[in-house]
Amino acid sequence: MQKVVAMREKSAHLANKSIYDSELRPITKYKPGQLVYVKSFNLKQRQTSKFFKPYSPFVIVKTIGDTSYLVKNLQNNKVFKRHADHIKPKLNL
Repeated sequence: MQKVVAMREKSAHLANKSIYDSELRPITKYKPGQLVYVKSFNLKQRQTSKFFKPYSPFVIVKTIGDTSYLVKNLQNNKVFKRHADHIKPKLNL
């Protein structure tokens, strides 16, 4: 009985994993010196989201691991650590 339950759990786990993996988007790799936009989360109280600009221009300073980066703000030269999910590449058109 326990083997049957274990086999069903394993098959359910593999089915869920395949669904999750099919919807997962690949993480973009960035190089130091590349211009990017970084998502900002500091919406102040009493500030409407209508006028809030969620992305600011940054430059990649250093890669930390596979998915994290040190980025420098181009407006005030402050350095932040950000995950790749919060970074968008700046397109040169």
